[in-house]
Amino acid sequence: MREPIRLLLVLVVATTVPAGLAAQVDDPANEPTVAEQMEKLFFEWNRLDRPGGSVAVVHNGEVVFQRSYGLASLEHQVPNSDRTLYDVVALGEPITATAVARLVAEDRLSLADDVHTHLPELPAFDPPLKVQHLVDHTSGLWDWRAAWSLGGGYLEDVITVDHILTLLARQPEPLFTPGSRYEHSVSNYTLLAEIVARVTEQPFRDWMWAQILRPNGMIHSVVADRRGESIEGSAEAYDYQTGRGYRRNSLNLAAPGAHGLYSSIDNMATWLLDLMALAAAGELLAEGTLADGSPSGSVHGMRRDRFQGLTRYHASGQWLGFNSALQLFPEHGFAVVILSNWVSGWVNPVAQAGLVAALHLADEISAAAEAAAGPAVSEPAADFAPDPSRYAQLVGDYRWSPGDV
Repeated sequence: MREPIRLLLVLVVATTVPAGLAAQVDDPANEPTVAEQMEKLFFEWNRLDRPGGSVAVVHNGEVVFQRSYGLASLEHQVPNSDRTLYDVVALGEPITATAVARLVAEDRLSLADDVHTHLPELPAFDPPLKVQHLVDHTSGLWDWRAAWSLGGGYLEDVITVDHILTLLARQPEPLFTPGSRYEHSVSNYTLLAEIVARVTEQPFRDWMWAQILRPNGMIHSVVADRRGESIEGSAEAYDYQTGRGYRRNSLNLAAPGAHGLYSSIDNMATWLLDLMALAAAGELLAEGTLADGSPSGSVHGMRRDRFQGLTRYHASGQWLGFNSALQLFPEHGFAVVILSNWVSGWVNPVAQAGLVAALHLADEISAAAEAAAGPAVSEPAADFAPDPSRYAQLVGDYRWSPGDV
């Protein structure tokens, strides 16, 4: 058998590296900064030949990272910026939940209200469908997007709140008993927005601007509720398919609540700070309970779960080329939001938001892992008695590298 000379050479070289060079390699100062690692996470977005998106991170009451990448318009070569407006898609649900919470606090709405009393166009189900069920996504209502498509419609059609109410009025009964289980349906927050409009006797768009958006400094945000509306400063929304290239989508939805909130990344960063303050003050809509007494897993329009040992609230969604994700860790004062104007197989804001959280909360994740593992227990090693028969099948010639045996 030939001697493994290559391995010997590597070992000799490794043992003769100058001490100064070895110290530089091990020097923590040479490790990439968090900002540098963030840029690597979004390297593929940082190009001016494709759509992209915007990212914001807040930690301990401050915006610690905010960047925009790629193009808002491929046709006109307009780059995304911190003032570019995106449809934030499902991230609008926690903002709609804030509107609901405001009316509940003012005793103008109750989570126990029967939805039929506010929206008499809908069936009067038995047991009744309550506002709480809409908030928690435990209503059993059809997702109007799926029902619209099954009925032969296209999501790029002109779709209004009246269209959706007419569609849901045809649902003979809930898919399951309201309150018995969680199942996300965008119908829930579309209906909540309409309930807010009827309780306040104002268009949802106007009330949100006057009571939520403008007072919180979100002056580069708007609720779109008019078909074919042109939103000044907004990005175009694109789909990408291999072999077919980019397709710019036509957006005609006029039904806000779960879609239709256009906002910039700087405004969303401001909102994250406000959301963190609401969480710290205990003013988020509390997590509901299912009929069996177990928690619903829904908090203020977000899902609650555990991420690498830490409590996380999150929301995400796609809509005709817009693609967004939010992850909030209230116990650690941390949140990340990602807005994007393209959908393709390699654009995944949910996964990227998780990587951003893991990067910034590495110490907290390590501490959670250590706490879960508990104290190390040292046990005496058992006597080892090798059994030669177990290794007989391993006897033979092994290839070290091509030509070496």
